[in-house]
Amino acid sequence: MRDPEEITRLHRRGTNNNARPYPPTPVPSPVTKGGIAHSPATPVGLDARRREQVDDVIRQLTSGGHEIPAPFSKRELYQTAASVGIEVWKPAVKNRVTERVLDRLSYEWDSVSQTSAPVVMDELIREIRRTAGTITPVFDTELSESLRERLQEWCELHGLGSIETGAVQKTVARHAVLSVLLKSALYEWYRCRGVVPPLSDSVQRAFRNARKQTGDRAFDQFVLDHVAELADEDALKSALAHRDRLLFSPQPTEDIGKLYAELTPSKYRQSLGQFRTPPEIAVTMKSWVDRDADHLLDPGMGAGVLSSAFHPRWSLNTDPTHVDGIERSPLARVMGATALTLGGQLNTPRTHDFLNLDPDELQHDIGGIVCNPPYTSGDALPKEYKEQVNADIEQSTGIDVSARSPLYTYFLYRSRSFLSSGDRAAFLTPDSFLTTAYGDSLKQFLLDEFSITALVQFDPEGESVFEDAQVTALICFLEADTDGGTGKHSYSV
Repeated sequence: MRDPEEITRLHRRGTNNNARPYPPTPVPSPVTKGGIAHSPATPVGLDARRREQVDDVIRQLTSGGHEIPAPFSKRELYQTAASVGIEVWKPAVKNRVTERVLDRLSYEWDSVSQTSAPVVMDELIREIRRTAGTITPVFDTELSESLRERLQEWCELHGLGSIETGAVQKTVARHAVLSVLLKSALYEWYRCRGVVPPLSDSVQRAFRNARKQTGDRAFDQFVLDHVAELADEDALKSALAHRDRLLFSPQPTEDIGKLYAELTPSKYRQSLGQFRTPPEIAVTMKSWVDRDADHLLDPGMGAGVLSSAFHPRWSLNTDPTHVDGIERSPLARVMGATALTLGGQLNTPRTHDFLNLDPDELQHDIGGIVCNPPYTSGDALPKEYKEQVNADIEQSTGIDVSARSPLYTYFLYRSRSFLSSGDRAAFLTPDSFLTTAYGDSLKQFLLDEFSITALVQFDPEGESVFEDAQVTALICFLEADTDGGTGKHSYSV
């Protein structure tokens, strides 16, 4: 046991002016700014101090009524960190703080824009599935007969089968939540520009008002909106709180396309011949077609990867003035319109069957076409629809068209009526028409109506360009020709 004099001596050493006492233990409190909830239990000591500083950095980076920061550069991050007392001039400290901020926000580095931006997939997939899980139990108890009939029509249009099937109900519920989330991100884009007020708890009413104020057809109501109203209110509100992740995405077309693919079983996408265009192929096709084109047509636009701006944060680009996106599915219309708008590309989404669309309905001349049409086989199409389409194409082209032609061939036939001499078109399709009997009439049509700049055929023995389909892809680079084409080039890669 120490004597009293030693205790007094130690006490004086601990209270002189050079002493560095421990900081007081902070009062535990939850931190929710930035859309991130933390445990009320706050660690003590240096780690607690660093956590508070990281919270301060995130708060200062976040502005404009958003839940998370807009994409920020390294310079912005380090200046903000220095302003709250973090010694970012020390490499080890700078690296640790960078890791902590990005990890807490679930952000990653985007090399094109040289900014840190939100990771979209994990957060949104989890929230969409969770919210959809509150909808499926009520399919058998709270659907009116009229809504059930409309949903069955929806399922038939999208190749899903019977709405009475559990797997179909799960898919429809997820699509409903995805649709509302997309609309909320689009709504937020307009709010940032002062066009609409903050999103209210009455989401559907806000969307109806936005349709009136903006004229944007993506806000049009359709059957999935009624399905989304069956969701648990708190779960839906939590899902929509993540809309800023889409708003700030550096690649909205890719993220939205991946969300749809992740939420839709491959058997349903394959039944409609839906396969996402790889980004590198999309850039090549669009770059070739977009030769000072004021208006670009994207039939079957999906998430808009073929017609999207190169990068949403680039203010200078050579993108077309306007894109007309055509889709039979209202959900695909919302996907494409949201992706293009968030990416900075002016667009008009239309819910229409491209094969029945009159060029005069667009009310302006088209300068080019980019298209990855659905690959549905001829046998899989409804008999009455197939016969009508086949007859219409034969009448408009004046040639005999095989009744066994798959759906994508009709898009090639139909496209010519939208183009003037010298306009360009790029199509991504299977290569099957090159070697089949139904392809004979199409090949002659292309020779007669286009100058074929190139047919780029991918290696049939190599890896498929599509993630979930073993299809040998072919890109047709075509130029409309009033004097008849020459078919002068054909390349293989």
